[in-house]
Amino acid sequence: MTELMLPDVPGQFVLSITNSAKGTYFDCPYKYYLEYIRRLTPITPADYFRWGDLVHRVREQVALGGKEALIHMDDCIQYVVEEIRTAIETKELRCSAKVVEEYEYMFDALPDVMDGWMLANAPVANLLRYESQAVEGKFAMVLYTDETLKIVFQGKIDDIVRDTKTGKTLNWEIKTAAQTGENFYNQKQFDGQPKGYLLAAQRLYGFHHTDAMYEVLKKCQRRRDKGETTEEYYHRLGKWTKANYKTAIERRVISFTQEEIDAYEYELIHAGKLMYFSYRDILWTKHHPGNRQGGCGFSGICKHGEFTTTETKRFYTRPAKEQHPEL
Repeated sequence: MTELMLPDVPGQFVLSITNSAKGTYFDCPYKYYLEYIRRLTPITPADYFRWGDLVHRVREQVALGGKEALIHMDDCIQYVVEEIRTAIETKELRCSAKVVEEYEYMFDALPDVMDGWMLANAPVANLLRYESQAVEGKFAMVLYTDETLKIVFQGKIDDIVRDTKTGKTLNWEIKTAAQTGENFYNQKQFDGQPKGYLLAAQRLYGFHHTDAMYEVLKKCQRRRDKGETTEEYYHRLGKWTKANYKTAIERRVISFTQEEIDAYEYELIHAGKLMYFSYRDILWTKHHPGNRQGGCGFSGICKHGEFTTTETKRFYTRPAKEQHPEL
């Protein structure tokens, strides 16, 4: 994978692109610059990002462990907990004291959440229905190369599985969401990530399927009660997931056409060329869409400048090897 990031000829620019990076660039080139070139990372990231990452890691451990992991679920949880605690202690993961405290409350909620996941998939035969094909999750593939530019598509596939009932293979996507419904899944139909990962499954691993299974772990709809502490909230979240497992955990297959998957390759190449022009011309335009849902974490930098005292206290710079934090 490292060799792919080297130029094929002297002077060639190598651009690494991910689904998230593409989306960020089209949202706002300057935001892309701050997040992927300056590698600025918030010291206090949003809790829903941290919770989603935490659940995602546990599910990955369960997938890797197979049948044994189902028997020793506590070990899977503890492995992830210790991994994050170690990253915090070694400063690999820089967090404020408030975030460190919130992580501990999240850790306490995990056993109930995974109990709910086990109940949602009972009996055991349902848990074992989908066999992991044990492919390497992280991938890199060259999409385009000429004398001046090489575009490398990178990503991380949660899993590729075989349905033991039908014999079909499909990609597996693990997500967390506050709510789902038809609109949620319709949006996934237009999302680039599943198409990009299906493209990688075909080109790199030799599969031919065009379907992706979405496994979604939802959060309770009720917002944090007035006066409810963070500890109380995550305690309630864990208990709610276990008690409402039939609605808290969903699975749905989303199908794509081969034409949609092939077209996404050209979409990535087009985005990569535009990014290259921004690198070459040092031109990172600022875009503030009025229909943005939620705020932009870098709005303070846009207003006050990158190196003001307030902003330097809110962010730290990731190591160069972590250009794409989503990987």
